[in-house]
Amino acid sequence: MNNITETIAQNIAKFRKESGMTQDTLAGKLGVTYQAVSKWENAQACPDIALLPEIAETFGVSLSSLLGEEDQNRPAEPSAPGIDWNDDGAFRLVFFKGKTPVKEKAFTEEERKLQKKIELVWQGDACDISSAVAVHVEGNVKGNATASNGPISIGGDLDGDAVTSNGAIAVQGDLDGDAVTSNGAITVQGDLAGDAVTSNGSVEVKGDAEGDITIQKGSVTVSGDVDGNITSDINCDTTVTVRGSVMGSVTAHTVKTKQKTGMNSDMTLGEDFSPDDLPDFDDLNDLKEELTDLIEELEDLESEQEDLSGELSDLTDEWAESEEDEKESVWEEIEDKKSEINDIAESIKEKKQEIREKKEEIRDALWQ
Repeated sequence: MNNITETIAQNIAKFRKESGMTQDTLAGKLGVTYQAVSKWENAQACPDIALLPEIAETFGVSLSSLLGEEDQNRPAEPSAPGIDWNDDGAFRLVFFKGKTPVKEKAFTEEERKLQKKIELVWQGDACDISSAVAVHVEGNVKGNATASNGPISIGGDLDGDAVTSNGAIAVQGDLDGDAVTSNGAITVQGDLAGDAVTSNGSVEVKGDAEGDITIQKGSVTVSGDVDGNITSDINCDTTVTVRGSVMGSVTAHTVKTKQKTGMNSDMTLGEDFSPDDLPDFDDLNDLKEELTDLIEELEDLESEQEDLSGELSDLTDEWAESEEDEKESVWEEIEDKKSEINDIAESIKEKKQEIREKKEEIRDALWQ
C-alpha cells in the first residue's frame, strides 16, 4: 500500500467528518456507493483520479490539500513559547514582548499601567472572549468573557461566565453563568442565573438572582427574588437590600428585605396586607388612613352588591309566581336590578384597583 493512498484515505475521512457528512451522504454527492467511500477511507481502494477534483470541491478544499501536498510543502508555523491553548475558536487578546507572550504575573509595573489603557472592543455578537485587557462587547456573548486585568462590559446577554481578576463586571442583559472578580463591582441589568462573587465591590441585580451572592465589603441590591444565599463580612459595613423574596440565608451588617429598617425582619407585605399590618411610622399615617377608607368603601360596595343580589332573587321568585299580565312589568324590574348589579360590580372592580395602587404606594414608601 503506497503512501499517497493512505494520505488520501486519511484526508477523505478527515474532511468528511469536518463537513458533518456521513459516508452515505458523501456517496450520494459523488454518485458512488457508501461501500466505495468506506473502502477509500480504509485505504482498501483509491478513488478514480478523475473523481479527485470533485471530491476536493465537495469538501471545499484544494486538490493539493486532499492529496496532502500543502501540508508537506508548507513550512512549520512557529509557535510562541507558553501558548498551549486549544484550537477552540475563542477570541484571545494577549501581550507579547518581542515574540514571547508575557503572563499576567510577569508584568512590570510600567507594563501593568500600559495594560490598563488598552481595551478590547467588539462590535456585535461574539463567542468566547479571552483577553489580557479590558473587554467591551456591544452585543451578546454566546460563551464566556474573561479578562485577566480589566473590566468586562457586555451590551447584551452573556450565556457563560464573566471572570476578571481586577475590574468591574457589567452586563446589560441576562447573565446565564457566574460573575467573578476580585476587585470591582458586579452589575446585571437582567437576571443572574449563576453566582456572583467579588472581594472588593458591590453587587446589583435588576432582575432575579438564582445563585449565591458573596461579597467581602460593599453592598448587595437585588430588585427581584434571590433563590440562593447572600453572604458578606458582618464586621464590614455591608448592606443587603432585596426587594423580592429570599429563599436562602442572608448574612450582612445591615439587611433590608421588602421593608424599611426597623420593621419586623420576619414581616413581608403580601397582596392581602391590611393597615393593621403596617408599622407606626409618621410618614405612613396618611397612607394608612387612605387605605383604611378605601377598604371601608369597598366593604360598603360589596354589602350593597349583596343586598341587590337578594332583591334580584326576590324579583325572580315574584316573576315566577306572578300572573301572565304582570310578568312583563316584573321582568322590567329584574332587568333594572341586573343593570344596578353590573354597575356596582364595575365600581367594586375600580375600588379594588385603587386599593392595589394604594398598597403599591405604601410599599414604595416603606422602601424609601
